[in-house]
Amino acid sequence: MSSEEIKAGQHQQPALWLRLRTCLVATLVLLVACGSTATSTPSQPPVVLRIGFAESLQPLRDVIMPIYGDEAPAESLEIQTGHAPRLLSDLRLEQMDAVFVLGEPAAEEGWWMTPVAIEGLALVVNPENQASGLTLSQVQDVFQGRIWSWEMLGGAAANIQVVTREEYSAAWELFQRLAMEEHRVTLAAVVMPDSAAVLDYVSSNPWAIGYVTAAFLDGRVKPLAVEGLFPLLETLQDQSYPFHFPVYFVAYQDPTGPGRRLPAWLLSRDGQAVIGRVYGRVR
Repeated sequence: MSSEEIKAGQHQQPALWLRLRTCLVATLVLLVACGSTATSTPSQPPVVLRIGFAESLQPLRDVIMPIYGDEAPAESLEIQTGHAPRLLSDLRLEQMDAVFVLGEPAAEEGWWMTPVAIEGLALVVNPENQASGLTLSQVQDVFQGRIWSWEMLGGAAANIQVVTREEYSAAWELFQRLAMEEHRVTLAAVVMPDSAAVLDYVSSNPWAIGYVTAAFLDGRVKPLAVEGLFPLLETLQDQSYPFHFPVYFVAYQDPTGPGRRLPAWLLSRDGQAVIGRVYGRVR
């Protein structure tokens, strides 16, 4: 072999080794990629829970759902707020997975329900009103229109403006059962569509009186005592306040799997501690 051929072979050896090394690296990269693809676990879609809250339970929604969302990040929560009859109808049609309502709804076959909180109806007046409380019979007389002036209750010589909710709303039904019994609210009452509207009206009318769920109370209105008791967390908790009632979690059927996690958390020590910030606890 000539010296020229030997030199050419020596020059070819590094180039050949470089090509072989490049091919080896590419093969290893491909094998790693294939192995990674074969062993990776596809991400699971989140579990979707459709939850409804009665309009008067917006404070409950606002206090529990952000915290529960952190507790169950794998669940996608679709929240709807509306009137209880519509929500229960959607539940009946399986368009909702669960709803929160005021009071115990009429039981239907297959429905699963449990109380999760204690709420109350608060009588509210304008802060300018000097009234501090009413007896149950006085509540009935005022809302029937039989007592029509605050002067008849030891107050100012001003006509009472009764404010009520629309008939067959959950708050109206509870007020009718707990406060009015067989009596009817006067036809002269101003009818409001929701709790926020009641608060707006009473806060801007010094001689008005209405009712809202206690969790809606704010500084714009003043609650009245009923039979000497105010709607406080303590009087709701021990159920001594006259106009108290349970808040129910209602599912279409006995929940299982992820659907059971929410009521289990609500009734747990942690869940009841969260609920206890604005409602009476059941445990």
